Amino acid sequence: SILNELDPEPLAKISRQDAETREIKTGDLVEVFNDRGRVVLKAQVDDAIAPGVISIPKGWQREQFIEGCYQELTSAATDPMAVNFAFFDCLVEVRKI
Repeated sequence: SILNELDPEPLAKISRQDAETREIKTGDLVEVFNDRGRVVLKAQVDDAIAPGVISIPKGWQREQFIEGCYQELTSAATDPMAVNFAFFDCLVEVRKI
């Protein structure tokens, strides 16, 4: 599809400051991880991303990642008062692999 031509794979968008600290360049494979899980994908250095933030946009499916999936980084805990959850952020670290 045309969307896949424009955006063919999931990317971990990282600020230039954080990328330089970790010696990460656009196209490098990175592991985004926490105590719950991990995901492996390519990095994209992006000046629009704030330091301290990693952004993995869109609704990618598990088989589209090199390893793991970003859903592995979130908590499975639920709140009985809520009907639905949308986890948009969680604490992670990133390293070049």
